[in-house]
Order: sequence, then C-alpha cells, then structure tokens
Amino acid sequence: MSRAEQYPYDLVVGGGLLVDPGRSAPVRGDVAVRDGRIEAVVTPGSADDRCARFFDARGLLVAPGLVDLHTHVYDGRTGLGTGADAVGVGAGVTTLVDAGSAGSDSFAHFAETVVASSDTRVLSWLNVSRHGLTRGTRELAGSDDVHPAATVRTILGAPDTVRGVKVRMSRSVLGDNGLEPLRAAKRITAEVAAATNRTLPVMVHVGNAPPRTR
Repeated sequence: MSRAEQYPYDLVVGGGLLVDPGRSAPVRGDVAVRDGRIEAVVTPGSADDRCARFFDARGLLVAPGLVDLHTHVYDGRTGLGTGADAVGVGAGVTTLVDAGSAGSDSFAHFAETVVASSDTRVLSWLNVSRHGLTRGTRELAGSDDVHPAATVRTILGAPDTVRGVKVRMSRSVLGDNGLEPLRAAKRITAEVAAATNRTLPVMVHVGNAPPRTR
C-alpha cells in the first residue's frame, strides 16, 4: 500500500474553531492538508486516523495566514528591526510588509539577507530616504538624504519585491525639508508608473506635528 493510500492527508489540524472570512462567526471543523495545501475541511474527528500527523487545535482559533501591513524587519541593521520569521510565520503571519527599513543604499543587502532568506513572504515599501532606518530614525533630516534616481533604479530592479514607497512625514524626522520628501516620493512613483505602466502607492507615516501645508 502506498503512502498516499495509507494516509490521504499529510496533516490534519483538528478540534479548533475555524475562522472563515465568509462567515460571521467561527465554526467547528478539521482542516486536512495534502502536499502543503488545504485539501478539505471535514467533520471534526472524521480524519483523525487518515493522516500522517495530527495537530491538536482544541481551544484554539484556526485562521488563514495573516498579513501584517506595517513591520520593520531589517534585524541587526536598524535600531527598531526584528526578525522577519519571528513576527511572520512564527506568529501566524504568512505575508508582511516592511515599511521602509531600507532605502536605495541598503536595499540589495536587505533583499538578500531578509527577503530571500526568510520563510515569511516579505514585501517592501522602499524608504524615500536613501539610508532608510540604517542611520537612526531621522532619515530625512538632511538635504542629501533623498536620491530620486537611485530610488527609481532600485524599484525598477526589484519589481516583485518593492511594492511602494514609504515617507515618514513627522516633523521630528524632517528637519527643514518640509513637504519636499513627500513631493519627491510622488515624483518617483510617477516616473516608475511612466516606465512600467504600473501604479505604485506611497505610504505616508504622519507622526508628531507634520509640516505645514503652506
């Protein structure tokens, strides 16, 4: 008897309450997995002896993999970074967005050591600051902190990883730059759109007392 005939499922997550976005409340059911994909949702207890491994989820919620839209996971290179898998797959998050930890100067290293090396899927909002957060959290205090041409080249070179541009419009970050970093981010995404026919969003983080609009 083949393994497939002996065990129709590789894994059954059983006994938990299933969170289904299409339902208003969790329901009971066992999740049967085959070859890394959900094969079926079955009646509780009906597949306990039909799997190679059983995970007891009694007392737990069983949910689809979560998405975290604002993280900083450039661990070791930024003061506020943490490991991608620690806040990713280790916490039930299958996809996370790094919100501007890296800029054009460090993105290649970030892509190699974080994006390509993590089990968690990492999508990046590239910091409009060339330094990202690698020199602390005043990434936009100087007039030389934004290099639009380098930022555009970085985005065009990693279209599947860079999903947007991040700009932190907090007065404590901006120094005397006012609205110029935001304007630069909009010009950068417009240039990318013209080159690729792809709209690229700008993520704006407004913290303390943002700059005056006039």
